[in-house]
Amino acid sequence: MDEVVQREKLALIGTMLTSLLHDFKGSCSIISLAAHLISKRHKEEPKTIQCCESIENQIQHMVNMVNELAAFPHGDNKIIPQKVSLEKVFNKFCDLKAPLLKDSRFKIEFISNDVEMEGDADKLLRMIQNLVTNAIEAIPPNGPLGQIQVRASESDGMIHLTVQDNGPGIPQQIQGSFFKPFATFGKHNGSGLGTAIAKSIVEAHRGKIHFETSKQGTTISIEIPKVFYH
Repeated sequence: MDEVVQREKLALIGTMLTSLLHDFKGSCSIISLAAHLISKRHKEEPKTIQCCESIENQIQHMVNMVNELAAFPHGDNKIIPQKVSLEKVFNKFCDLKAPLLKDSRFKIEFISNDVEMEGDADKLLRMIQNLVTNAIEAIPPNGPLGQIQVRASESDGMIHLTVQDNGPGIPQQIQGSFFKPFATFGKHNGSGLGTAIAKSIVEAHRGKIHFETSKQGTTISIEIPKVFYH
């Protein structure tokens, strides 16, 4: 895609999202309040409390997602560093995407190796979500069991994250623009911004991202400093 057209399209998306953000947050606040009131009224019912907490977590997750989408076209990707347990990030992903993990078409495995780092937990969660979602979309619906593994490790002051799948590989047509906005091929859903936003999050953490791909699958490799340098 021509870079001028790409920038114009990003600017338009940013303007549209910004204009919708206020109404979106207002609706989410009403839903959150309702969940809070229900939990108060049924405070002796653990399952109801758990459902209400799940609703509020999902709402906050959606608000964060829309905030990041609105900020992305403007290059605004500020990091609020804090101590992050990747085990907790992985667990939060599993809580938010519980129905997805029950899908019999694929298996998702998380290996944290108790890795901790300095970073922005919400943005790291978004990065993993985008890359896992991209891997899921790449797996043929009628093929063999899809397998996705997210692994964390640490060496020489660097955090290494890999997202590996057994899909058919990244199409040759988009390999050169895989991490650019609107790089998509043969998909009917999605914004085409998932991998671009993931890359921007990695770079905001002073890291690097690349991929290796073949007909046997794709591995996304990420390197981020364990300590966040301002």
